[in-house]
Parts: sequence; C-alpha cells; structure tokens
Amino acid sequence: MESGTQSRDTAWAVSQENIDVVLAAFRRFEADDMTGFGALLDPGIAATAAAGWPERGPWIGADALVMQLERIRAGWSEHRMAQVEILAERGEWVVIEYSWETEVATSGIDTVFDLVGAFRVRNGLIAEAHFRWNRAEALKAAGLRKHANRRFRRVRDSARGARTGGE
Repeated sequence: MESGTQSRDTAWAVSQENIDVVLAAFRRFEADDMTGFGALLDPGIAATAAAGWPERGPWIGADALVMQLERIRAGWSEHRMAQVEILAERGEWVVIEYSWETEVATSGIDTVFDLVGAFRVRNGLIAEAHFRWNRAEALKAAGLRKHANRRFRRVRDSARGARTGGE
C-alpha cells in the first residue's frame, strides 16, 4: 500500500511467519535439537523467567539462553510441549500458552509446568522471550495487556503435532 501501512493480508502473513518461527523453536527444543533451536534466536536475545523460577535470568545472548535450557533439560529423561495455544499475535509479538511436560531422570516423577511465553520476532529470529505463569503477565510483557480477556485458538496438541484449528 502506498500509505505505508500494512494491508490485512500482509499483517496476517507477518504474524503467521512469526508464529511459525516460534513453533519451530518449540519443535526443535522438544526434539533436543539445541543447535537448530539456537539458530532461531537472535544473537542478542533477551530472555526472562517466570517469577519464582530458580534461575531467574535475565539471559542475554543466544548462547546464554541455550546453555540455560540445556542445564534445565539435563535433569529430565523426557520432555514435551503440549496444549500449545496462540493467545496473541500482534506486530512482532507472539504470545503462546503451553504445558511443558517432563519426567525427572533420577526419580521418574512426572512434572508439568503450565507456562505462557511472550516472544518478539524480528527478521525471522526470536529477539525477546519472556516466560510467565499466566496469560495476563505474558500479555503485559509483550505490551498487549488489552488482549488479556480475549479467547484465542489452540494451534497444536503438541509442538510437533498437527494443527487442530479452533477459534
């Protein structure tokens, strides 16, 4: 468009590309492909953890975030992302709610972390990641607080599962 604003189709395409980048990162992390995961991170990424998480961060730089996630993952024999739901997709931001299902390597105890991540995608790479315990906190981290009460769609049963459609 000559006015410099994005058309609806272009805005959708940018949002869909950003969603695809974040979901690809989820799939790579879930598959323990940390090299591939790291390739989707901006070299200067800034990431923060949910309040009360033992290692709160922030982690600055792709290597720092990859090393942190490798440390966490080392204690688990299995893990997967489930119930992945897109909550918001505005501009550079994608906000996703999900369950991170894990099994502790030493005890076999299953643990589920219900999290919401706010991800800023720039130039096809994740430039910011903020992990929170609830929707309102993640939407606030993304500057999308006004979307806190909207109903969005479940996109995948797991990060590597098929699209399920929805609202």
